[in-house]
Amino acid sequence: MIRSYCVSSSSQGVDRLPTPRIPVTPTQASELLAEIAFAGRRRDRGRILELIANIKSSAKESERNRKCFANSGADRLLSAAFAESGDEEILSALALLNYFYPSIMLRAVISHGTRHSTS
Repeated sequence: MIRSYCVSSSSQGVDRLPTPRIPVTPTQASELLAEIAFAGRRRDRGRILELIANIKSSAKESERNRKCFANSGADRLLSAAFAESGDEEILSALALLNYFYPSIMLRAVISHGTRHSTS
């Protein structure tokens, strides 16, 4: 009802309200992280980046989504993925979740640096 009013009154400067998105569930977050882990074992960088883009998109939508990913262990998985690859897309996903775990990025960067300095 409100949205139809916004559409019919758009000529008078009323903006249309966006359709709210359904929040990420813990199951969805866990499944997405499991897919990243599986793609990592296959060394499928393209699929990993596609899934990371999904996480980033969902995390940008709401604080609830960020919490859901953080509570599903995204910090550990993404930190390990970053330590393995050093990919900046993974680091940017970690930055989105950093609000809940301030030490995530530091841990990932230190791990990445230690891994590559001993190689």
